[in-house]
Amino acid sequence: MDAARQLSKTFEPYHAIAYYCPEVAAFTDAGFRGWWHAYFAYRSAPLGVVPAPVVAAAFYNFAPRMVARALPGAWSILAPEDVLALRLEVVDRALRRVLGERIGDNALVRAARLARRAVEGCEVAGRPLYAAHDARPWPEDPHLVVWWACTLLREHRGDGHGVALAAAEVDGAACHVLMVAHGHGRASWAA
Repeated sequence: MDAARQLSKTFEPYHAIAYYCPEVAAFTDAGFRGWWHAYFAYRSAPLGVVPAPVVAAAFYNFAPRMVARALPGAWSILAPEDVLALRLEVVDRALRRVLGERIGDNALVRAARLARRAVEGCEVAGRPLYAAHDARPWPEDPHLVVWWACTLLREHRGDGHGVALAAAEVDGAACHVLMVAHGHGRASWAA
């Protein structure tokens, strides 16, 4: 496995806690109509209030109608800044639960420093989601710094997928069909 894939397998689970932790129910409690509604809000919030087609283009591989079911309506529940604050609160609670006593560990402080350095110098050209996230302020707590660095790396990688797919003339729907055909993702996502 090449170094980029190894790195991805390391940082993806730490980043993904924002999507799959039980604490994400705070978005439903805030008024969002379920997981996908909240997902499109908190992942696109760094872009600000933009039309659904802009988010669909930036996300690349979601059906535009799926994005349109969430946006711009999500912004009538919480503004992007409030969505970002709630996401950070959710991640903080989840990581404190998962990490427990290790939350103040020196290894975590070192990991935060290294993770932040790993992101320095990443190119923003052609990477709108990464650029929007990168323009945001960094959190201060080491466990959140690691999460933020992992999130930046994930968005950088995701934007790279979009660039590669566009260059190969594979549209977003075809991307999902190919993923499902190779045993990744769910057929319902490709519909």
